[in-house]
Amino acid sequence: MPEVQAEKLLGELAQVWAGLGKQQDPDAAGGVLRACAMTLLVLVEEDSEPVDISGTVGDIMQDYPSRAVVVRVGGEAAGIDAAASAFCWKPFGRRQQICCEQIDIRTGRAALAGVPSVLRGLMVPNLPVVLWVRSPALMNAEGFPEFLELADKVIAESRGEKDWRRQMMQIGALLHSGKAAADLAWTRITRWRELVAQLFEDASLAEAAEKVRTITVSHSSPEPGPASLYLGAWVRLCLGGTAEIRYRQAGRKVTWQIQELRLEGPGIEVRIQRTAQGVVEVRTNSLSTCIIFRQLREADLLREELAILGPDPVFQKVLRSL
Repeated sequence: MPEVQAEKLLGELAQVWAGLGKQQDPDAAGGVLRACAMTLLVLVEEDSEPVDISGTVGDIMQDYPSRAVVVRVGGEAAGIDAAASAFCWKPFGRRQQICCEQIDIRTGRAALAGVPSVLRGLMVPNLPVVLWVRSPALMNAEGFPEFLELADKVIAESRGEKDWRRQMMQIGALLHSGKAAADLAWTRITRWRELVAQLFEDASLAEAAEKVRTITVSHSSPEPGPASLYLGAWVRLCLGGTAEIRYRQAGRKVTWQIQELRLEGPGIEVRIQRTAQGVVEVRTNSLSTCIIFRQLREADLLREELAILGPDPVFQKVLRSL
């Protein structure tokens, strides 16, 4: 049995809110607004890589206020420890503070299977539950299916994983089972997809789209990786599903970045090439221009996925085509 009880943690949260209330000047305007639109469960390995989970969660809370429960897994500890706190901010130009709740749970792999029983008592009633698996390797851990049962949507990322093909298959299996699931590797190519869609809004290019015979995706890693596969498959589907897809390594750094997308056929050549950090050059036949690609943080990717709590039919179609 876990040492931590949901009732005790909810009691700690009540004390946190009481403390915040006492800090307010009763004669001052503003006060504290308790905000919550969902329960956000985060599953992360503490020893996998250094990452500021609290900073990322605090960032996205300003757009998607939540009760965040961060489960930090490290070592083989047999126990479960937890603490409750609040994250507050004051929107620009307003006197009122907005506050959200965060519960940190620390445990080892040996005790991970006991965590979902605690989480069931911590979820906010009648609000959606999103599970962000920050460390995809935990999808293979004992007890992970119980985490899935709690979630309305699962967000993971296959990019950069040694066994990324397996991670893609696991995300595909979740979608096939009817669970709303997202891969942040797919979210990372949104800018590429938007740019391609904008290019083919041009009447002359739209007419030439059916002439594209080859799609070449150049990538910086030895293998194409999930983002490159997603982009190639998406473009092919958009162009009718008949063009040949080619993958080519460009560079030696293992960054999993897409370096170039090239579409070629009789009378049409489109090249979108990364030329510098945050900059891509777009060539359509004889015309050339440069576009700024804003560098995306993990919080930016999560915001995009949290805006779609249900299934993403385009992502589902692309994943099925691979």
